[in-house]
Amino acid sequence: MNPTGPSLALVIALAAPATGASPADLMACAFPEPPRVADGCAAPDRDFDRSRRAVLRFVSGIEESLACIEAHEAGLEAPDRQTRARIDALYNNGVDQMQLIAEAFNQQLRRRDEGCSESIVSEPGAEAVIPDRLRGLEADQRH
Repeated sequence: MNPTGPSLALVIALAAPATGASPADLMACAFPEPPRVADGCAAPDRDFDRSRRAVLRFVSGIEESLACIEAHEAGLEAPDRQTRARIDALYNNGVDQMQLIAEAFNQQLRRRDEGCSESIVSEPGAEAVIPDRLRGLEADQRH
């Protein structure tokens, strides 16, 4: 299981039975693994830039996955309420992951730009920050 969010297998397992699609159909819509966001105050410029590029690739990957989910849903004939709810949950999970990672990176960028007067990293010397809310998405998917 990915410590930053729900496992892809769990998310697909939740969506596949209700849609009538095979897990292989939805694997085409798989979300990329969330990147670790570099600490804006502790990371050297090279590492922070690498983190920025990883976040941009992640956002682009999530956007592709969301478009895939939309196309999958559009291809269903008269989906029932449960099917729609599960597809909506899967889609919303992707949006949440994208927003949380982008928000975490922007927070670290602001800290870096402001001179790093206050640290939000829980452990001294920590190399990366993972938004706490992203860790809770797995529980949201079980409802």
